[in-house]
Parts: sequence; structure tokens; C-alpha cells
Amino acid sequence: MLSLKKAEGRRQKTEGSVINRKVGHFEPRHKVSSTRLSTSVACLLLLLTTACSQGKTESTQSIEAINANSTSSIVASNNISTLRIGYVGSTQPTGSLGWAKKKGILQRELKKAGFQNITFARFPNGPDLNEALVAGQLDVGSLGDTPAIVLKARGEETRLLRISQFNTTAWLVAKKNGARSLAELKGQKIATQKGSYMHRYLLGLLAETKIAKDVKVLHLMTTEAKAALERGDIAAYATASDMGPYLKSQGFPVIDSSANHKGLSGTSLIVATEKFLGKQPDFPFSREI
Repeated sequence: MLSLKKAEGRRQKTEGSVINRKVGHFEPRHKVSSTRLSTSVACLLLLLTTACSQGKTESTQSIEAINANSTSSIVASNNISTLRIGYVGSTQPTGSLGWAKKKGILQRELKKAGFQNITFARFPNGPDLNEALVAGQLDVGSLGDTPAIVLKARGEETRLLRISQFNTTAWLVAKKNGARSLAELKGQKIATQKGSYMHRYLLGLLAETKIAKDVKVLHLMTTEAKAALERGDIAAYATASDMGPYLKSQGFPVIDSSANHKGLSGTSLIVATEKFLGKQPDFPFSREI
């Protein structure tokens, strides 16, 4: 198992280099077109799979695809009785995974596939979930596109099973009595949860508006964002889809949203380790894309 110190050092080293290298279009010399951004995001997702069918990415299809048709072959090859699933969030899983768990569909169908026990582990961010996958503590992970891309680019053996959500909004929220436009953020500190889709959105936004060199981007967990804004420690925070509206309801002004920029919204993915799939070759989705 990787030590926390080694894992953290490895994570910090790779996050900056991989995001800048693989998402290099976020720091262009010339104006970036929305089409180029969208195409680049699609290309990044291709790092995770050799052929992804666009017609099978909707969340409802992700859940319905777990069915009894392949149950017999899965049970025959199954030599693991516990499935370990990790997810990023503050409470319960969201999206299609959360819906299936809440309805009991996930547990029921996976039990048919031979898994007698299903465990769920919550992580505050994607990079932490990544380290659990690397350490062999998880079989399957539900996380955002950016940390999944970083993990794959590091050379870790994971496979994309399904795109579970797409067009997930990121928000740029300012402190009260502070900046009201992107231009007013020059010379100030902007924070976000580094290694997340919000981080990717922020880098893209700063590049589009050509103020990347005029602001300082800091790492700050979402749970600490509200207090930091209230104290005035930061001028703005790039946050996730659910946190943006909440902060707005608390009186913090919204400066921008990824919905205003093609290619900058987030995507949620479900990935599995190749080690797990090697023991479960007929695991749902593992051969579909």
C-alpha cells in the first residue's frame, strides 16, 4: 500500500503536469474556440477507452444495462464475493449509481451476478479515490472525468465502464462585496478543489478570458469554501454543481458558470481496475466499450 506521504507527493506532481500536458489547450497562445475545447475534452475521454458508443452514455441506460442476461456466465467465473465501490461526494452516491442504490436495483442485480456483499466507500475528492484504486482498496470507482484522466495518464491500469453523467455544471462564486466580473479578479486569489472537473473548468475559463497569469489558483476543499469566502481569504471559488446554487442562496454572487462555455462542464465516469476485471471478465459493461 502506498504511504500517504508518497501518494500525496505523487498526486501533486502528476496533477499539474498531466492537466497542463493533456489539457494543454487551456493555456493557448491564441484565442480558443468553443469547438476546439469540446473536441479536446472528447479526445481526453478516449484515453480511458478504445471505443465508446455515444448512444449508450445516458444514465438510465447505464443502470438498465445491469441485467440477468449475463448472470450465468458471471457467476461461473466469479471468484470474488464482495464488490468494493468508491464514490466522490459529501453524503450518498449521486447520479445513476445513487439512484440504483437507493432503489435497491444495484444490490439486487449484482447479487444475481454472484456478489454477496457490496461495500461503498465515500471520498471527498477524485484524487483520494484514485489512490485507493491504486492501493487495491477498491474494485470500481465513480468519479469525475479529470481525476480519471489523470490516473490513466499516470499509467495505472483502469478501464472506463460507463459515462454515468454529463454536462455537470461548475460555478465560479465570489465573496460578498467583492468582484462582480472576471476582469475584477485580476491580481487576486481563486480557489478550487484541484484535480477535479471544477479545476479543469477554472483553467479553461482563465485561459479563455486571458487572465490566467493575473490570478493565483489555490487548492481548497469544497467543505472549506464558504468559510474562506466569508473571511475574505479568497476572492472567488470554483465549485461543483450542487454547491453553486447553495452558495448563491447564502448571498454569494455567481460570476460565471460552465454552462456558458462549450466543453467546460463535467462528466462523471465509472471505472474499474484491470486487476479486478481480470478476475471478472464478464463483469457488466467490461466488454461493451
